[in-house]
Amino acid sequence: MIKNFTVLREDNSIRNISCPENEIGNQIETGEVISDKFYSNELYKYDGFDFILKSEDEKVLSKTLAKRVSELEIQLLQAGIALQNHRETYKSMSRNACVDLINQAAGRARTRAVSQGNLLVMEYERLIIQVNTWIAAGRDSADVPGMLNSYATHSGMTATNAADYIVAASDAYDTLLANTYDKRHQGAAAVNAATEDYAVVAQTYIDYLDTL
Repeated sequence: MIKNFTVLREDNSIRNISCPENEIGNQIETGEVISDKFYSNELYKYDGFDFILKSEDEKVLSKTLAKRVSELEIQLLQAGIALQNHRETYKSMSRNACVDLINQAAGRARTRAVSQGNLLVMEYERLIIQVNTWIAAGRDSADVPGMLNSYATHSGMTATNAADYIVAASDAYDTLLANTYDKRHQGAAAVNAATEDYAVVAQTYIDYLDTL
C-alpha cells in the first residue's frame, strides 16, 4: 500500500515521499526525520519547532485545481474533519485513523440532531435536565426554569406544551444516541476484524452515520 510521508531535513526544509510503508526506511537519508503526519512541502514549512503554513507569497501558484482540492482534503483530515468524498484518502490510512473517522461521523450525527455546534448540544442537554426536574416537581407555573421559559416564550407555547415537546424531542435524541453508539462500536469492531479492505468497511459505516 502506497502512503505519503513528510521528511524533515537537517536544514529544516521538508520533502515528500510516496512509497510503501515498509520501504520508507530505504528512502530517507542520514540526519532526516519522518513526521508522524503528512504535510505538503508546497503548503507547509518547518520553523524549527513545528510545521506551519507558508505565507501566500511562498506558495506555488501554478497548481491545478485538482491538486489544490487534494491538499485541502489532507488539511481537513489533519484537523479532524472528514468529508464524504474522502474515499480515496481513506485507503492510505491506518485502521485506527479509519476508526477515528467513524467516531467523527457519529459526532456529526449527534450534532445535527440538535443544531450546529457542540455548545448548542450542551445547551440542549441542560434544557432537558431542567425540563425533567420541573415536570417531576409538579409543573409549577410560578417556578418555570429559565431555559424552559425562554424556549416557551420565543416558540409561542405555554410552558407545559413546550415541556412536552422537549420531552418528545429528548426521547428521539436518546434513540439517535443509542443508534450512533451502537454503529460506532460496531464499525470499529468491523474495521479491526477486516483484512486489507478495512477502509472500505469503514466507509460503509461513515456513509450510514452521515445519513442520520
